[in-house]
Amino acid sequence: MVKKGMNFRTYSRILVGILLLSAVSTHVDCSNCQFSRNSDTTDWGGVGSRTASIHELGFTVHEPILIESDSDFSSQGFSGSGTEQDPYIIENLEIHSAEECIEVRNTSSYFIIRNCRLQGHYNNHGILMTNTTNAQIRSNVISSTFYGVSLHSSPQNHMADNYLLDNVYSGLWLYGSGSSVVSGNTFENNGIHISGSRRSEWKQTITSNNTVNGLPVGYFWSLSTGKIDGDLYGQVILANCTGVTVRDGDFSSGTTGILLGFSSYNLLIHNTISDMVRAGISLYASTDNTIANNSLSESNGGANAYYAPGNCFEDNNVSGNQFGLNLYSSPDTVILRNSIADNSRSGVHLSSSPSCLISGNVFDQNGLTIDGSEVNVWHQFVATNNVVNGLLLGYFWGLRGVDLDGATYGQLILANCSNMLVEGGTFSNASCGIQLGFSYQNFLTGNTVSANEIAGMFLYKSSNNTLFDNSIFSNGDVALELRYSDYNTLRGNSITKNENTGILISYGSNGNLLYLNILAGNNGLNARDYGHDNHWNYTTRGNYWDTYAGSSHYDVYGDAGSIDYHPMRWGGYPSVDWVPVVLAAGFIGLTVIGLYAGRARGFFGD
Repeated sequence: MVKKGMNFRTYSRILVGILLLSAVSTHVDCSNCQFSRNSDTTDWGGVGSRTASIHELGFTVHEPILIESDSDFSSQGFSGSGTEQDPYIIENLEIHSAEECIEVRNTSSYFIIRNCRLQGHYNNHGILMTNTTNAQIRSNVISSTFYGVSLHSSPQNHMADNYLLDNVYSGLWLYGSGSSVVSGNTFENNGIHISGSRRSEWKQTITSNNTVNGLPVGYFWSLSTGKIDGDLYGQVILANCTGVTVRDGDFSSGTTGILLGFSSYNLLIHNTISDMVRAGISLYASTDNTIANNSLSESNGGANAYYAPGNCFEDNNVSGNQFGLNLYSSPDTVILRNSIADNSRSGVHLSSSPSCLISGNVFDQNGLTIDGSEVNVWHQFVATNNVVNGLLLGYFWGLRGVDLDGATYGQLILANCSNMLVEGGTFSNASCGIQLGFSYQNFLTGNTVSANEIAGMFLYKSSNNTLFDNSIFSNGDVALELRYSDYNTLRGNSITKNENTGILISYGSNGNLLYLNILAGNNGLNARDYGHDNHWNYTTRGNYWDTYAGSSHYDVYGDAGSIDYHPMRWGGYPSVDWVPVVLAAGFIGLTVIGLYAGRARGFFGD
């Protein structure tokens, strides 16, 4: 939901918000304040138009402000003495910046930021506070930043009667900042996010007179049992709650629809959540919750889980997000009978989340992706009744010496496998067509891999594999990536017309051999090599490059300093008549038969 610009209607809403908020008293007790809208009918002389000047509105144009110690307030000319009775005052300023508009670090003095208009460029903070206490943020308009207000390790601050509009990732982010008082704020097209590794950091005073898109914020602390009608709220936050049901909500155009922190045995059911910049549903350090029969769409994540084991996602419709279900350090999750479609990066992404049960899911135009630095986190319980684009999802753990007919599968994942043959598959629109993790001496040949957003083929800590005669095209980030993968042979593969990089050899990948591959028409670079001692030719045969200019060798991009010493210019497939095609086909057929006859599993040689 990144906004590329601000149209007349949005600009007008900001100005109207300023007028509304300027009527609020600047001497409100924040612990008991109520958001008020002024009914004054004064003719403002067109200040709601985009041509209204800053001076008409009473603002002073100011550079971004950085406060790094208590003494900086007075040295930069702000009035007050920093006591509770006489706080420093930052007020009536207009700051437009691509940097933090106002940043305060390492202070304990009392101060107030009020009646300011802060506008960013979608990549900064309106107000950022770090290790700061005794602040009050009142009656400001903050728009078009990445984070409207962020409090990092800054507990016991007050935020009241602000108007936060179109801030990309959060209107308010409380990170490790417990005991904050948040009252009477208006959030439009953004909302509130809380994160923190301790339960106490989720304990806040967030009153129901905060609104998200015109509806109250439902913040609940330590609620035990009960039912919440989600339709009454613009956002629901459960902190330290147990046995609560949230149902029938309709949440859109915010930060996160339903947020759980340190909460267990809750039920989230029959909610419709869309267009969230973080996630439709987010779970943090929350276990044994059930998320069922929800519609989660058009968000960064349909549902995210962080350090949240043992939750169950069942019978949800998850579509049109970047990541459908995104799990990080959340083992033992159950994913049952979900419809998972058109999520642009991955349908289900398991990062360091082992032993998940995945059964009966229908993946359409996306698939399952796994990552993790230890072999055990690739171990999952994936039933044979999951389908990807109408074909089986092929996940295999610990298999040895089996030949797989690739045509049976819509996606393949080999985890801790060896001496496998994967042949003749077509893997398209599956997020990542073929993944190998901790797998050795496998042979992948004759596969067509296309239109996968993350990678066509991805090898992680997988060595001594042979990839021969595969066609890999029109993939997103990379056609074929080796990461911490050594001594693999890539020969005779066609890697063309991918949206970014053709072959990526990442750091920690050594001793790989690549030759007779066609690398052409890739929109990024044909190849990048960041490994060590990788060989881009075999004896006198290198690779075919459409970017080879005819010099004696070809420098492969990347800090490995790799060179193809025998490159060949690729100018496209030759135009030939019928007779040479027959002869060429016969020759190639005999050659391939000979190669197969001499194949030893896991190694291909001449």
